[in-house]
Formats: sequence, C-alpha cells, structure tokens
Amino acid sequence: MNCSTCHAAITTSLFTVEATPCHSVRLLDDETTARTFPRGRVTLAHCARCGHVENPAFEEDAVRYDGRYEGSQLASPHFRRFATDLADRLGNRFDLSGRRVVEIGCGQGDFLELLVARTGCTAIGIDPAVRNPLRTSRLELIAGHFEEHEDRLAGADLVICRHTLEHIPQPRRFLERLRGALGDAPTPVFFDVPDRGRIFAEGAFWDVYYEHCCYFDEIALTNVFAAAGFARCESALSFHDQSLEFIAVPADPAAASPVVPSTPPAIAAPLFEATRAAWQDRLSGLGPRSLVLWGAGSKAVAFLASMTDHASVRCAVDINPRKQGSFLPGSGVAVLGPEALEAAPPEHVLIMNPAYRNEIERNLRDLGVTEATIWTVDDGA
Repeated sequence: MNCSTCHAAITTSLFTVEATPCHSVRLLDDETTARTFPRGRVTLAHCARCGHVENPAFEEDAVRYDGRYEGSQLASPHFRRFATDLADRLGNRFDLSGRRVVEIGCGQGDFLELLVARTGCTAIGIDPAVRNPLRTSRLELIAGHFEEHEDRLAGADLVICRHTLEHIPQPRRFLERLRGALGDAPTPVFFDVPDRGRIFAEGAFWDVYYEHCCYFDEIALTNVFAAAGFARCESALSFHDQSLEFIAVPADPAAASPVVPSTPPAIAAPLFEATRAAWQDRLSGLGPRSLVLWGAGSKAVAFLASMTDHASVRCAVDINPRKQGSFLPGSGVAVLGPEALEAAPPEHVLIMNPAYRNEIERNLRDLGVTEATIWTVDDGA
C-alpha cells in the first residue's frame, strides 16, 4: 500500500489483531448482538518517509457514527476538571470572549457547552453522532459530517477537532478540505489525538481499536498538516501524557518541508505480544467471575478482544449512566453501574485507564470494596 499522507510505499508492519470489534463504544442492548458484533482486522503499518502509522485493512463502511455512539467521559469528575482546564486554556490562548468557534467531531456537544460557559464564545458543533440537534443564540449542534457543512467554518475564529483525526482513514485529504474551507483566513486550528508514543512504548494493545485507523506522534502530525497546507505553531502532551495537542495555522504548502521521522518503532510488535500474553496468563489464573473491569469504553473492548478466555470476568463497571445496561461489543460482557458492587464485592478490579486510579479507588472505598486486589491495565503482569 501507499501512505495516505505522503504516498510513499509502506513496507513496515508493526502489529496485527486478526479480529477485533468494528466498534468499541457503540451501545448494544443485548448479549447476543454484542457477542456476534462484526469484527475487522487491524494491521499497523509504518511509513518510513513521513512517520505516519495507519491500518491498511480498515474498511470505512464497517464503522458507523450515529446516536448509538457513546464516547463521553464527562461523567468523571477527574476528566471534567481536565476539560474545564482545557476550556480555560483555549479561552485565554485565543481570547475567545465574543468569538466564534467551530468543533468538528463534537460528540454530544458536552465540551462546547463547557467552552461557551467558561469563555463567552459562540459555538457550532458538527458530528454525525449528535442525538439532539439544537440551535440557540450561543450554541448550535448539527447532526452530520463536516463535508456536508464545511460552509459553517466561514468566519470562524478557532476550529477545534478533538480525538477525531485518528478515526479518519485519509487524514491528509480531510485536512486539505479543511484548509480549503478556511480560505485566506488565518484561522488557527486546535487538534488533539491519542499519543502513539506512549501506546508503542507500553505495548498497550488495549489502545489499538478498529475505529482508530491512524496513529500519530508529533512528527507524523507535523508532516500531515504541512502536506495539507498548515504550519505547526505548538504541540504538547496532555491528560497524563495520553493525548497530543497540536495547534496549527493555514500556510503555503509549497513552503513546507517534511520532518524526517525517527527510527521506525519496530519494537512495538514484541512489546504488544508480550503484554498481551502476560495479561492472558494472569486472567487464566483467576477464579470464575472474580474480576471486574472498571471502565466500559474502548480500552475494555480492545483488551477483551485480545484475551482468549473471559471466564474470570464478571462485568464491566462505568459511571456513565448511558452505558449502564448495555453489553461490550465482542465479549458480550455486561456493563453495570458502580452500585452493583455493593452487594457482592469483587475479588479483583482492573482499572482500564490508570489516569482515573485515584478517583476509582475512592469510589471503591465508598462502595465498601476494601479487600479487592486492584490493578491498572499498564501494571504489567
């Protein structure tokens, strides 16, 4: 295949998952549907020329973003504090009071509501997953794809695109279209994506999802934005170094020169396999239904998709009420609210995102779960 960013031939394969659910945060109402949910192949390929990593086996038609897609993390007080801080940082950085913001991939508009309240801006959110379109004097939420509403970017003072670019199989084409929609305006854009450096360094197979058809580090982001006609202004890691924030402005693509990537992350493959095998060994040594996963999102789905035996898993717990009562794609594991642990405390708890460990440990103490062994998914085995 050829790289979707620079069109060079890609020959380096890093990691493969033969069959993983095509959706990881889709709300499924029954166990049978969850267990038989469509699966797809992930094979991460690395471009030595520009540093881009993508899944050439990705099939766009296998993924559907609509009102059954539930990715919000704002039920967590810890994440809400981070989101509030981000809103404040953006408000100060771009002087957003009275300005106009457009967010591509806004989910249900939770962050935009926070941004409007914190900064005094007006905002438009565009996402095919919007369940309740609305239009007020300060906030508009549109159910649709960016390509259908790119005219709404006219006059924007800031464009935001958070945890969306990794879902787009042709990121350069998307960014070129965004660049064209901005025209001659010097509108800054703010993106954030999962940082692949941490994923590869940890062998974090639980962070490899079918929906994520692209994986970025700073060099790969710089190159794809430059190819599409943007110049990087600044970038930084955020949220426990799990995310990579990137600010760019429109520029002349003829003036851009690619950044030479570092050595291909070939070490990722053995690390992925080693962590996967270690966790499988640990789970196989646990008693039946003795383990509870805390966090019923993408990490839990990807983690279980790589395990051959789920007998030790009782359920997944999530504080997002919309997820409770659903079943995880692939494994069919039930998603329950935290209160389900009060009557029957588990022997073991696996926290799917270590960023929430302190918050979850407080919740477990409040529920009377004081004897359980607690792990985070990156604890090793």
